[in-house]
Amino acid sequence: MIKDQLGPTVLDYDAHYGDISKAFGGDSYRVSNYAEMKDALEKAYESGNPTIIDAQIPASMGKESGHIGNLNPKLDLSALEEEENK
Repeated sequence: MIKDQLGPTVLDYDAHYGDISKAFGGDSYRVSNYAEMKDALEKAYESGNPTIIDAQIPASMGKESGHIGNLNPKLDLSALEEEENK
């Protein structure tokens, strides 16, 4: 790790993030389209339980919501590359 540099955040498309909610007694739904999202939101609201809705967004849709990639920290990997090239 480079001093004072934030680590990258990578969300794995195949990870089941809803399992975190289940581990603490909540509910979770994994959705990939509007109909599934609508159903999950209705069930979450009716249950009254803490809920995670894991929305699967294809990589072809672009970067994170709102295309705010310019706000993500830029990693300076030059020190690692220099070390690797020794």
